Amino acid sequence: MRHSGFYRRISEYLASNCYVLAIFALFIVVRTFSRFEYITLGGDTCNYLSIARNFPWHRLYNMELYLVHPPPFGYAIAFFNILFPLFASGLIVALLFAFLSFWAVWKYASNCGLKCFGISGALLYLGLNGTLAGFDSHVSRVSMLFFLTAMSLLCFDTYLRTCSKTSLLCVFVFNSLALLSSDQALSILPAQLVLALFSWKRLKIKEIGALFLFSLISYSIWPLVRLYIYLSNDFYPAGIDGTIEILKPIDVKSVIQPNFLPFTNMHRSCFTSTDMSLKSLDIIGALGKIPADILFLPKILSACLVSMLAALSLCRSAIKKNPQILALWIVSAILYIPCFFGMNVWYGMGMAIPFALILGEGTEQLFEIIKFKAKYFSVLTIVICISLSVLWILGLGGNGVNTALRPVGGKNFIFCRKTLTRGEAAVKYFPAQKEDECWMAPVTFTPEMLYLREGKWIALPFDVELLEPIILEYKVAYIVLTDEFMAKSDNPILRRAVHLDVVSHILSHPERFANAGEWIEKYPDCYASRKIYLFKIIYVEKK
Repeated sequence: MRHSGFYRRISEYLASNCYVLAIFALFIVVRTFSRFEYITLGGDTCNYLSIARNFPWHRLYNMELYLVHPPPFGYAIAFFNILFPLFASGLIVALLFAFLSFWAVWKYASNCGLKCFGISGALLYLGLNGTLAGFDSHVSRVSMLFFLTAMSLLCFDTYLRTCSKTSLLCVFVFNSLALLSSDQALSILPAQLVLALFSWKRLKIKEIGALFLFSLISYSIWPLVRLYIYLSNDFYPAGIDGTIEILKPIDVKSVIQPNFLPFTNMHRSCFTSTDMSLKSLDIIGALGKIPADILFLPKILSACLVSMLAALSLCRSAIKKNPQILALWIVSAILYIPCFFGMNVWYGMGMAIPFALILGEGTEQLFEIIKFKAKYFSVLTIVICISLSVLWILGLGGNGVNTALRPVGGKNFIFCRKTLTRGEAAVKYFPAQKEDECWMAPVTFTPEMLYLREGKWIALPFDVELLEPIILEYKVAYIVLTDEFMAKSDNPILRRAVHLDVVSHILSHPERFANAGEWIEKYPDCYASRKIYLFKIIYVEKK
């Protein structure tokens, strides 16, 4: 009897939530199948994999402590690397956090009182969001931070509704994990403050004050590590892709985020905003970057659909006199603040959590207007999800070239796709690297080189006058270049930011930098063909 009751409850649960399971199946298909046979590795993906390979020391450039990103994501990859290959472990971690995020948003939507229409709207936005799917299907810590943000908001919402000490403890745990994982998680605290202010009747100021205080103490751990390194060194590979940064005088902003270190800030400012000053404020541009790209739909239609549902949510807020929807709008804006100042969209991806709930409210309002009967809804959702999953695997979803953040439907399963890394053919011909010598490559190329060839690597400096001092200090033996860094430009800022003057100096001094080999690499897709050069640094022995 006891067993029959258990199985009956399970069957009832599955029957009442079958539409959610169908959306989750579509969510999985979109992230695990692709049109392209190859998956590109570069940038932070290579950094995370190299960090995991060096577990538990969190070492990267010049085999020194890596300061840009804290350890949790690399540690998570290293944990799975006990049983699985390195790259597969990275994918497992990214996908696992993505799947957990789906559950967290589902639970959050239920907390907010959404019914089947609203829950489906929120989860379909999450599942078919092209930007999110792109991050989730690559080795990226975005999925981990997204999950931790979702859990922080969910547990805080639960705490406000129940005043439970257990929920408060869960908030502290997830706040701390998020803040220990990324500086971007700082926006969680003002978002939670807004939610608390909209629940002022149940507000316990001392408990919430203690929560924020201990969360900030947890956050301070990694900036204090950075500060210790900055105080202990005059220069250090603390910048982008192993750039040697001059650390004195110490700038407080660079302690909070190494992107503010001078050379890194100079490089990044050529391609994206690097500060949050009023001169960088670009509200119109930020609205254009909102993750509103729904797979299977043209961009214009996606934007119109998302805008309509968002507008309906505001109507619902007015009709139902529900301040919760207004709170979600404000929280979305807070989590999206970096993008308002021109930063890349991944800095504001957390906004998709409350924004999904906003669209869920709009979806619920839409179905109330058209008076759609709920008893047909589950069947309709299941049919739609199965149809879209089949279309995706047949390659009829998405379009474009093979890039990291452009998911395109197809039959290639994610764990069966081949990896493609710039320089992977050339490194086979490089001479063996001695334990005490360091190698150099340009920014944006050092992550690939370090991933393919474990050892001491640092980035080329941006200024010619720093080249020789760094070579001598770090005992650099070889420099690896590609033809893309040999281009011509009349823009002095760009020439500096992409090493053109430094590379020109190397090419014009063959007595110091001897050509040790050239290789042409042709890639099946993703990248244009490249010529890779290896230069040996000639040291003249003093008599």
